[in-house]
Amino acid sequence: MISLVLALVLAVGFVVFAVRAASRSTSSLGMRSALTLIVYPPGRRHTPAPVALTRLGGGAPVRVGGAVGHPTVVNFFASWCPICRQELGTIAAVARAGKVPFVGIDTDDDAPATALKLLRAAGATYPVGVGKAPLAEAYGTTNLPTTAFLNAKGQVVAIFLGGVKKAELTHLVAELAAGKPL
Repeated sequence: MISLVLALVLAVGFVVFAVRAASRSTSSLGMRSALTLIVYPPGRRHTPAPVALTRLGGGAPVRVGGAVGHPTVVNFFASWCPICRQELGTIAAVARAGKVPFVGIDTDDDAPATALKLLRAAGATYPVGVGKAPLAEAYGTTNLPTTAFLNAKGQVVAIFLGGVKKAELTHLVAELAAGKPL
């Protein structure tokens, strides 16, 4: 009987621990409770292959990836992602400051018209392409939202998982523009 009670207590304790740990972890559904900046040291950086994406709303293709000679910020989002929706105004405001170019990637979105409306409401003026999960994975993420920071060589130097705050994004972009480590 004592063994059974002990096993039950341990099982309940494990479930409580697992639920708490999961509530602090990232989610691919844009329902984050924790924010994470992952910085890649020089030997661990990767360079996603350059791609041309269909532009959200029409127009010339959006090119992303590869060495472009200047740092770039790439934001992966979707209209169905609540945290993505919340951070679009921040992304747009920091992008308008013009320290480095921004590119948006509307990822696995079944409602591109909604995404376009959200971007317009946020005042986004940067190019936005239509992408799929494998492209996000090439940048090191399966989570939305994610903001990737690329150096002039096109290497991913860091990714921010979750909704980024304006002060933090402004700081990261300034460091990226100055060629400093994030």
